[in-house]
Amino acid sequence: MLKMLSGILPHKSGDILIKGKNLSQYTPKELAKIIAVLPQHSSQAFSYTVKETVSLGRYAHQKGWFQSWSGKDEEAVLNEVERGEDHALKAYKEAREKLAKLGRGATDESYSLVERQLQGVQANHDQVKALRDAARARS
Repeated sequence: MLKMLSGILPHKSGDILIKGKNLSQYTPKELAKIIAVLPQHSSQAFSYTVKETVSLGRYAHQKGWFQSWSGKDEEAVLNEVERGEDHALKAYKEAREKLAKLGRGATDESYSLVERQLQGVQANHDQVKALRDAARARS
């Protein structure tokens, strides 16, 4: 289904509606403003940071022949990166709680591993949030 939505595979029958409009009625740029598909496995020739990968999705939102990157684009990208960090934080906090309920405390190796990962994700989240707040203040 995701491959059909993103145009990788054609759909053979039926209608695919997005916001009440048939998929075939959208231009590629209009569709790119609504959906984005990022495969789990990719054979990119270059290694991109998370921010650079997310930034690729802003192309459809820019105007004109010579598109320029704005503070609004920076803020939108950092909002999405922060949203990803929020999911990671939630997962590590839930894992820590489950280990605690199983009686595994700070001296347990698995609990310590989850705690270290959680602290790293929290530090990254805080850094992304500070960057996002700075971008918001500039725009």
